Amino acid sequence: MNSHIEFKQIPFVRILIPYILGILAASIFYPDFFYLLLIGIVFIVTILFIGFFTLNREYQRIGKVTILYGGFFLCGLFSFSLANSMHKFPDHTIFIDGIVKNSPEVTSRYMQVDCRIQNYSFQDKKVSVNENIRVFIFRDPAMKIPEIGDSVCLISKLYRLKNRGNPKEFDYKNYMRNEKIFYVCYVSVNKIRFGANTGKYKLRRFASSIQKRSIKRFTDYGIKDEELAVISALVAGNREFLDEEIKNKFAIAGVMHVLAVSGLHVGILYMFLSLILCRRNQTLFIRVLRLILILFTIWFFALITGLSCSVVRASLMFTLFLLGRNLNRQTNVYNLLAASAMIALVIHPMDLFKVGFQFSYLAVLGIVFLQPRLFEMINFTYKIPDRIWQLITVSIAAQVSVFPLSLYYFHQFPVYFWLANIFVIPLVWMIMITAMIFFLFLAIDPMAETISLGLDKLLKILNAFIECIEKLPLAVIPDIRFESIHLIMTYVFIVAILIAIVKYRKVYVAYIAGIWFAWIILQDIVTYKYFDQKKEILVYNYGKNTVLSCINGHNHVLFLNEIEHEYTEKIMHWNRNFQVSRQVLKTTENIDPDNVPLYSGLTGEHLEISHTNSGINIRFFKKRITLIKDNGKGVTDRSIVINDSDWLVLGGNSVCPEQLEFASHLPQKIIIGNKISHNLCFAWNKFASEKGIEFIDVTVDGAFHEIWE
Repeated sequence: MNSHIEFKQIPFVRILIPYILGILAASIFYPDFFYLLLIGIVFIVTILFIGFFTLNREYQRIGKVTILYGGFFLCGLFSFSLANSMHKFPDHTIFIDGIVKNSPEVTSRYMQVDCRIQNYSFQDKKVSVNENIRVFIFRDPAMKIPEIGDSVCLISKLYRLKNRGNPKEFDYKNYMRNEKIFYVCYVSVNKIRFGANTGKYKLRRFASSIQKRSIKRFTDYGIKDEELAVISALVAGNREFLDEEIKNKFAIAGVMHVLAVSGLHVGILYMFLSLILCRRNQTLFIRVLRLILILFTIWFFALITGLSCSVVRASLMFTLFLLGRNLNRQTNVYNLLAASAMIALVIHPMDLFKVGFQFSYLAVLGIVFLQPRLFEMINFTYKIPDRIWQLITVSIAAQVSVFPLSLYYFHQFPVYFWLANIFVIPLVWMIMITAMIFFLFLAIDPMAETISLGLDKLLKILNAFIECIEKLPLAVIPDIRFESIHLIMTYVFIVAILIAIVKYRKVYVAYIAGIWFAWIILQDIVTYKYFDQKKEILVYNYGKNTVLSCINGHNHVLFLNEIEHEYTEKIMHWNRNFQVSRQVLKTTENIDPDNVPLYSGLTGEHLEISHTNSGINIRFFKKRITLIKDNGKGVTDRSIVINDSDWLVLGGNSVCPEQLEFASHLPQKIIIGNKISHNLCFAWNKFASEKGIEFIDVTVDGAFHEIWE
């Protein structure tokens, strides 16, 4: 069968591609993609005119194809537009009525709830809307924990979500946009009230209650600590109990995907059901009953996981596959994947930008296409080595397809992923099946207790094995610089390799891989040389602390306005992506103004640091900066002298404009860091305006970044 006919047999792939391209084009040109929409409409109308008003059949065929693909491209544009439409709320306090959309996330400091606003009131006006918001409630232990579907009334001002503007930081604004949330608010307990169940989101509420009951059953039968965290994630899709230590262990071992309930888990469940419900010599009634039982179990598992998006996508794909096969239709796995992706993206177009969506579909594509070809490379006579090789090839195929994404998002590569998956996948298979049997025998207490003991042992074995992998030498390669251009070009090379494999020209595989490796090395060398001549000064926007850094080539000095170990660790974590991208090789110790003695030994040709009664003076090349600290008490000396500084960085509420005297000239810039009160910020803004000084508030304008050679 030739490739042309095969492509005709996958219609959903053909319409999915232009639809995705439309969504991508709209995101690139957002919010000005209407010009692109206009161009697309004009182009399609032109082709339509040429195709249907000429006698040339080739033009007519081109016209029909263009209308089909162009139409789905425009549908992608429209769907993105609808997904990003939002209501503009008043810039003051309003009265809000809404409904709780998800199960709250509770921490020691606050409770986070996503709500759908039905209407809001202000100035005797009532406006009906349909918008999602994220509400942060300052925690009161006595406060009622709401459930999905409960009514909510609150009084607050809504703030438009925005990023802090720090280079290479997590794009929180776009992450929330993908969830169709554009506004956030912060309320105290006395400004919010939860009411009775409204009857909305019944299915989601039911799924949440099943998920909670499932986890409670595990705890009732003695499963706790790390084992409870893992089983809750594996079976119930609840990652609430997973701490950073557990996540890091699984990430280093290269099996983090097993903790994110997805197609893997649905596939394991389907394989088990297929084994126990044999298809041989079945009547029509038995086949229909078997189909209903499998679909019911798969979707009940989706309910246990709280109807998480990844499980719903996988359940949908298996549903289409089973229906197609039982209707005696020729099922094509690529068509099924495209159909499930198309349905998901029509309902939620922004899923395309979610990491889970990208990982799940690329992993399945890799397994479907690459795994059989890898498996055929080595033939084993005996069954056990053959099964082990099958597991290895599944792991390699999935990892090849997603490793560029993994490097792009996480900047690390697990070296022993292939070894971990050989043991982890069978263990996860046994854990999931044992958990299903556990639920079946809950009514028989002795049986349930015996099964729970076995389940606990399996979980302990899994955790012990993951810990062993984590402790192996060179278990993970961290801090890998991998930018957008690396991601795009790597997938280009992967596609080229796959084409070579399909065309039976495997000799080209080594050449293509060598070209990719050489390109990566050359690109990194060029980038390293480019940054080698750069000097940078950054004033970050980190909320609680004022952080300033000086970067000379690949050397980095970080100044913190105040040192708190826990918060310092967070800052270093937030700053990691930038340092990896910037190829910073050396970071000196964090410098606290209180710990820098007069005429510090931290001096050099390009960097000099000296202590003052209000902070530190920094000379970095020709830039002279005064960083005024926040001592928590305020500066009482009204004659603080600023000696010839180019920039004045204010790190707290310790000084106001009247307390400063400038020795010879005013600074060129006044930069407001963090922890500045609104009134004091206004006073400094007024002072800068009167004196003709450039005023920068990083809490409003985002991080300040200046770069030169």
